[in-house]
Amino acid sequence: MKKTILILLIILIILLITYYYYCYYSNRGFNYYKYTFENLKNKNIYYDNIIIYLNEKIKNIDYNKINFPNEIDIVSNGGGFYNITIIGAFFILDHFNINIKRFSGASAGCQVNYFMLNKHLIKEGLAWFMSVAKTINKYPFMRHIKMWKWFKYISKQCSIPEKGTFNCSLTVFPNRYNLLNYKNLQINEYDSPTDVGEILLSSGAIPWFFYNGFYYNYRNMSTIDGGLTNNLPIFRDNKRSQLVGIWNNIYFPKSLQMKDKYGLFFTTKHVTNYIKHGIDTMIELLYNKNRKDTCLHLLNPYDDLNYLKSFIKPILI
Repeated sequence: MKKTILILLIILIILLITYYYYCYYSNRGFNYYKYTFENLKNKNIYYDNIIIYLNEKIKNIDYNKINFPNEIDIVSNGGGFYNITIIGAFFILDHFNINIKRFSGASAGCQVNYFMLNKHLIKEGLAWFMSVAKTINKYPFMRHIKMWKWFKYISKQCSIPEKGTFNCSLTVFPNRYNLLNYKNLQINEYDSPTDVGEILLSSGAIPWFFYNGFYYNYRNMSTIDGGLTNNLPIFRDNKRSQLVGIWNNIYFPKSLQMKDKYGLFFTTKHVTNYIKHGIDTMIELLYNKNRKDTCLHLLNPYDDLNYLKSFIKPILI
């Protein structure tokens, strides 16, 4: 009996020490993130480097060979930090005053779309990406709850998106006790900046990693990452051409390929190179909008959209 009690006490002490260390570890990680983020917001050499690269590329564009629609929609599938690639494409589109009418995305694609919808956030958004990347590389076992709350903060600085212009994919469980009963839900209308901040978190909700518990509560619904049920929420009404970001390793040079297909593990030194790759790829599309061998596809209203299923396969369906 005494031996059993002693073993239990030892186990309890080990658990307490582990918990204390983990809390200390996470706090150190978050303090490192805050310090890095503030420094990058004040002096973002990564952003400046991208703008220099962008300006050099623009100089060499042959304007006479451009063949691209005047207005488009943007769709970005979930793919972790691969999604920042489309910001490079956005820089080119913005330079040529191509009108982006609507955005649709899943998971991190929804979050990156929000930066493009509010382009004044891009510089700070890149600082956030780099800060998170540096923190994860230095403290790989910390939880990201506090870092992801930044989306709640920035949503309060922006106006509410117009109805139908900002679409986000959600995975919803009508019965929280039945994991086999789930559905995909598209949200494109919001009633407050807080509601927008919540959808940015809900669409990319990975259980326990970004919040406590299995479900993320959004509008009193039990939700998790929208990419699990619809990782490429293209617009089915075919109103106009859609620029679709497909974050598949086959469309990236080996030096930029993720080690895992969900884009969760990445190296800091490659983050800005994803945006540069987006710039290069978008310039290629300006000349030949029908290319389907790059990470950016331009879908025309008459295209068969179902062919994309071979590229983006949701996990649950």
